[in-house]
Amino acid sequence: MLCSFQKRFATYSKYLQRDQSGLSHKVIESARGGMCASTGRYSLCDEDQSGVVTVTVTVCNLTLGDAGGYRCCANTRSFQRAHTCTRTHTHTHTHTHTHTHTHTKPCI
Repeated sequence: MLCSFQKRFATYSKYLQRDQSGLSHKVIESARGGMCASTGRYSLCDEDQSGVVTVTVTVCNLTLGDAGGYRCCANTRSFQRAHTCTRTHTHTHTHTHTHTHTHTKPCI
């Protein structure tokens, strides 16, 4: 999955949040902007390129259970706004191998 943020979010930690059964939880988080992190099957890498911050999230060994809604978020630690995020929905189809299709749109 790829997520993009404006340059002003470059120094903030980024995290992947999974929306499941009406609840949301953090799956993985970087310590601060510009860093990579990994835990279990998830890895997240935050890069600042040409004025756009790109977060790449990789999930190893996808299963049908991984399908659903995710959010890439920047933890701004602001009292007015806890985070900014991009909503992503992943559909996983299993045949003889696994395909993941990701559609990204801004949060409302």
